Amino acid sequence: MHTDLDIFHAVVDAGTFTGAARQLGITHSAISKRIAQLEQRLGAQLLIRSTRQMRLSEAGQLYALETRELQERLRNVEQEIAEGSGALRGRIRLSCSNALGKLQVMPLLLRFMERYPEVIVDLTLSDAVVDLVHEGMDLAIRSTAQPELGLIARRLATNHRVICASPDYLASHGTPRSVPELAEHVSLILNLPGGFNAWGSSHCPTCVAASSPIPWKPCTPPAWAAAALPVCRTT
Repeated sequence: MHTDLDIFHAVVDAGTFTGAARQLGITHSAISKRIAQLEQRLGAQLLIRSTRQMRLSEAGQLYALETRELQERLRNVEQEIAEGSGALRGRIRLSCSNALGKLQVMPLLLRFMERYPEVIVDLTLSDAVVDLVHEGMDLAIRSTAQPELGLIARRLATNHRVICASPDYLASHGTPRSVPELAEHVSLILNLPGGFNAWGSSHCPTCVAASSPIPWKPCTPPAWAAAALPVCRTT
């Protein structure tokens, strides 16, 4: 598909509609129609035509001069896009939760960037609920059972969670025997909105809200494994 600039400059270079038509591989009438449409859109006559010769008007000379470089730049951009369509390049803005990002995603990203050095990954780690559209994110990796409406979601893996407590806590407070009993225990929960802190079990699907919460920020298991922690849920 030839642009108006392609056709105009072909006529200028060839000196005739016939020569431009031969150069572009289209008909004489198609050239004449497109030039007429261009002149109508610009509100100015670009080519002064007679039965024996054709020359540029004053407006045509200005248009040819000012758009020649623009046409070349456009051609170079189109060629660059066409040649690079099979290669990965550019910037990807990715959002991920802290623990998942540090433990799972970042090692994979390092290998990805080694394989595709022309891709820049802008990674944001946050446990807050991020509005992907408002924040300008391209992708997000999250643990959720209900993806946000309007977004395209794909399951990458299953995130199994377990309810656990340290031996010292159980020795002091007793061991809960059912999910409802969890409501009577001190809990260590994520300070996040939504239903994350509603605990349940595949064997006992009744959910309970953790009581006496102690808000905390996620840390890697070695940092808290030996501590005398209250009841918590971890991956």
